[in-house]
Amino acid sequence: MLQQLIEATRHGGHIVPLGTASREESTVDVVSLIRSNTTLHGVGLASLLHEPRVHAYMADLIRRIADGELEAVIDRVFPLADAAAAHHYAEQRGRIGRVVMVP
Repeated sequence: MLQQLIEATRHGGHIVPLGTASREESTVDVVSLIRSNTTLHGVGLASLLHEPRVHAYMADLIRRIADGELEAVIDRVFPLADAAAAHHYAEQRGRIGRVVMVP
């Protein structure tokens, strides 16, 4: 879907994907970025989780969600006992939002 996102982005726009849900390799038509003067900047937090600034960033996001400033979109909630089903569901395409497990 990355190429579709590039094509849907306005001229001079910026795309900043944060990680990848599918972990599949992706190809990008660089010419389409150049023609639309669009920037693509990938960000992966996994390799940065040990850094204090990332902890502060995540804490701020959680605080903003708790304060109602941001909304965390939840697609489906599973009991922890159904963890296998939750993981299977999370791996499927087509959902919008997070999959949550609760005790």
